[in-house]
Amino acid sequence: MLRFIQAIAVSLSLIFSSGCGILVGNTKPVTEKSDDYSVLDLSRDPESEWVPLSSTDPFPANDVKDPNASSDRAWQSKRNSAIVSINTTCRKKITDATVDLSSYSRQLLLGVNDVQLREETELKLQDTPALQTIIEGKLQGEPVRMRAVVLKRAECLYDLVFLGRPGGDKATLQEADFTRFVQSLRIK
Repeated sequence: MLRFIQAIAVSLSLIFSSGCGILVGNTKPVTEKSDDYSVLDLSRDPESEWVPLSSTDPFPANDVKDPNASSDRAWQSKRNSAIVSINTTCRKKITDATVDLSSYSRQLLLGVNDVQLREETELKLQDTPALQTIIEGKLQGEPVRMRAVVLKRAECLYDLVFLGRPGGDKATLQEADFTRFVQSLRIK
């Protein structure tokens, strides 16, 4: 199980860091993280199953301001290794003309194969168009379910991701936590 967790974390780290580069180009790899947002801290409740991933993990906590880090913040389930994360990428070249949320979402989901389910739904978060993509398939041979919600505001892209195993009561409860997490996003 630990190898599966590590494999998924490393895979997502590579996917997130390469996805942004593919989208906006690698000619000048200078990106910034947005500090102009807030989101629900899933570990805030003492009864919570979510624990923040530390700066030594592939998904550094929010207090680490490394612009090359994979995610701004991430949490992992104590029960079954599911992951919830938020990542921001800001560049002056990110404009409405350069961002196609569907293409960006596809970049985040690279590496998932044997896809059994793929759904895209347009959403609005804080009056900002967003795209939710749900995919079930295999990641490194293991069954996986991913939900990615992406949106763009000003010069920043925001992606919120849930990664876990498909099916079961635990997965349903974790996805409900992810839904609350997405709905808590406040961009200043």
